[in-house]
Amino acid sequence: KACKHDQYGGVCTRAKILNAVAEVNGDGITVAVLTKSCDEKKNWFSCSVLAGMYWNGKAFYDDFIPSETAPKDLYKAHEYFAKGCAINKDREISVSCSYAKKTLDEIKAQETNASKQ
Repeated sequence: KACKHDQYGGVCTRAKILNAVAEVNGDGITVAVLTKSCDEKKNWFSCSVLAGMYWNGKAFYDDFIPSETAPKDLYKAHEYFAKGCAINKDREISVSCSYAKKTLDEIKAQETNASKQ
């Protein structure tokens, strides 16, 4: 009910995270729980949260929901944003798809810079 009236989306975001945790009987926001929710339950939001954790190399919403820290890994971030995009491709605007493109652009830039050195 709070989610329906939350204009900023914070409550909805936390509700979606808790739903992802509950659907795989998890007890916290962990890489394993989100991976299982993404890969087995095809939960696009779990894929995106996991991708964000890999992209930033830190916990997700640690101030609201305890979570572990993911290692910074641009390739894994892209992989999970792309999975979220594929699952959620029917939405008119997919955040996962736009971030999949951003991470791919970052990977290409990194590889270009590495080849110049």
